[in-house]
Amino acid sequence: MNLTRTHWYAVLALAAALLSSSCKGFFTSTSSGSSGNYVSGTGIPSMFAYTANTGSGLGSVSAFKVGSDNTLATVSGSAFSAEDSNSRAVVTDSVGDYIYVADLGSATSAGSVDSFSINRTTGALTALNTLPVVASGASNPTALAIYGSSLYAAYENSSIGVGGAASVVGFTITSGVLQQSTLTPISIGTLAPTSMSIDPSTGGFLYVTNGASIYAFTVSSGTLTQVGTAPLSLNDTPYQIVVAPPSGKFAYVASGTAGVDALTINASTGALTKIGTYSTGGNAVALTVNPTGNWVYAVNSNTNKITGFTIGTTGALTALSQSYSTGSSPSGITIGPSGTAVYVTNSGSNTVGLYTINADGTLNFVNTYPTDVGPQSIVVTP
Repeated sequence: MNLTRTHWYAVLALAAALLSSSCKGFFTSTSSGSSGNYVSGTGIPSMFAYTANTGSGLGSVSAFKVGSDNTLATVSGSAFSAEDSNSRAVVTDSVGDYIYVADLGSATSAGSVDSFSINRTTGALTALNTLPVVASGASNPTALAIYGSSLYAAYENSSIGVGGAASVVGFTITSGVLQQSTLTPISIGTLAPTSMSIDPSTGGFLYVTNGASIYAFTVSSGTLTQVGTAPLSLNDTPYQIVVAPPSGKFAYVASGTAGVDALTINASTGALTKIGTYSTGGNAVALTVNPTGNWVYAVNSNTNKITGFTIGTTGALTALSQSYSTGSSPSGITIGPSGTAVYVTNSGSNTVGLYTINADGTLNFVNTYPTDVGPQSIVVTP
């Protein structure tokens, strides 16, 4: 059975409580070195971070080992080649054995969704399979969402280079390998979708941003049913939506120069209701929420800043006291499963920036790490 990093901490805590004082020294402290596929002396699986990069020809994935202090070390063999150009989105399964990458492609190529297995000792990637144009004819994937053994992809075009018919396509995952599900592809308008997010608590709701709209779907046995008769219109530019963990009661949207939109989620229907819009002082293009649902952090591509917010009990946001500098043109942001560090992809600098999170939600800049050309998004394995 595969156990996540969180589960391993719980097991270790129980074991430590049962040991008598005469057994002190049995466990060693954590370190960034590893023995097998574990952090030395702890039995805790190693964590890795991966960025999806536009690349200089084909797209690529830069790989890093995450140390016990959240610092990054480049994995040997990185960057790993994608199947097509313009890699945009990357997600991981719930135990960190696989990653999936959306390659947008170009006006003359279909793009693809690529699957890779992760060597849990080294972090190196091995390509499993890739799906270019799917059975429906959809091409040029822009966004991904994963829950359990289901993966969903948002596609920009109905065929190569032909816009105006965006859709959502579902895939099943077997031992990491993708296969298109029996789900009939669902139309989501005429504009290019920019992001997807799925309810982290039950996987029961899926949301897709497209144009000024957010499409909401209920999920049952992999089948999608649209919520309501029309998508929610924000009158902003929703670049990315994130359903906030751990309860999935709220969702937050990076809405360009408007800032961050806060939404409540109806627990029964999945319907969205807007709470308010909160300025970031820039062009908010990506955001993340910490695992316990206390803070939202957004990156602003035009000011090269991170703006942070505290989440209130109603989902409303209160800005933190200061913003934080990034590299050039930040494009993606995530928080590792431990909840102690923020990672930012800087597409103009070809770097990942690391920031540690203080108890009050404020950040401390630590370092930057080089990636391949044009990092767009980042994921950290459990």
